Amino acid sequence: MKYRSDEPGLPPAELYERIAAATDSPSPVGSRTSKRISFVLVAVPLASALVVATASYLTFGQPAAGVKLDIRSLGRLWFALGLFGAMTLAATYLALAQGRDGLGAMAAVLIAIACLIAPLYTILIAPEPLHASRTALEATQISPWGARCLVVASIVIAVALTAFLFALRRAVPVSVRLRGAALGAAAGAWAGLTLLFFCPAAERMHLLVGHSLPVFAATLLGALIAPAALRP
Repeated sequence: MKYRSDEPGLPPAELYERIAAATDSPSPVGSRTSKRISFVLVAVPLASALVVATASYLTFGQPAAGVKLDIRSLGRLWFALGLFGAMTLAATYLALAQGRDGLGAMAAVLIAIACLIAPLYTILIAPEPLHASRTALEATQISPWGARCLVVASIVIAVALTAFLFALRRAVPVSVRLRGAALGAAAGAWAGLTLLFFCPAAERMHLLVGHSLPVFAATLLGALIAPAALRP
């Protein structure tokens, strides 16, 4: 494959040669990356489930309190869980995927993940809260500003983003910052999904600050810190 390096804005020919050499033949590094990705695709859901179960027991004395405290809203809540769960899995897979050429998903796909996950999550939970009413438990144990949810979300984001960076360490030759933003959005999606199980809050300010803000922050964090870990 031939590349032109005499056009403005294009990387030097040496970079193209390195990419071509890395993608035209299999390598132990690529094999190790695939194994790490497979491991992370299993480990992150399990870790998120462990976090929500532990946090729910410590806070409410029951697992997955967010789907148990308000029976009237379960139909719409389970629809939201299914929809956002599917989005989370898809975003995670696409953000981690190496692709046939070893360069990962197309830039348009990474941009869509980075730009859409947090807004779609906010649209899903904020206009009409998933929990129909405030319960006595919520009134006494849930902060209006979502302080506890911020802590839970931060833990999930830290675990998920660290795992994603470990999976793709030194294995992303192009669009490193964009890939980092997509990985951050996927980590934020896991945090958002965890909070749907954990928290029964219906207050809009709580949902915006405690639930949506961490998803936006995770996307930005991924874009900022990922390049150093992902570049070959």
